Amino acid sequence: LLYRTSWGESTYPLGMDGDDLLLAGFNHVERLQGTTGKKRWSVEIPLSRGRGALSHNLIYMPGDNTVSVLDPATGKILHAIKGVARQGTSLGNLYCQGSTLFSIGTKRTYALVDSSPFLAELDKKVKKSGDRLDKIKRERFLSRVGRTEKAIIDLREVYRAYDEPNDSSSIFG
Repeated sequence: LLYRTSWGESTYPLGMDGDDLLLAGFNHVERLQGTTGKKRWSVEIPLSRGRGALSHNLIYMPGDNTVSVLDPATGKILHAIKGVARQGTSLGNLYCQGSTLFSIGTKRTYALVDSSPFLAELDKKVKKSGDRLDKIKRERFLSRVGRTEKAIIDLREVYRAYDEPNDSSSIFG
């Protein structure tokens, strides 16, 4: 036996990072020194639901319609991915496979991938054509991923375009 220590609030291991053990539980993530069991850091994760995952040098913790992304070295919350599931839906447990993060809840499974290429393609379409339907698609996507301010800009532009006086498709006839 190398050492014995209490896990405190933690209830399951996320995995190893170097020689250290990463543990998690309800509203909680911590890092223990692997050779002594000494706590290096501990972080509270608000509204944590389900089991988190360790992958690609990041910790992912499910919350209420968000996934918190933490730096395993420091425990610092780097950012939160918002609007992942339907409002009021628990994300459940997370699982990583390559660059895809899966969320397995009670009624749905989500595959979370980097949406940057999809958004870049939408941006190109909007810039090239200025098509209202492309702007509406981009607005809906931006709304779903929690980028509300940019979504509102697209929505306003679409509204203004339909309301131009010389436009036969004006929403006011």
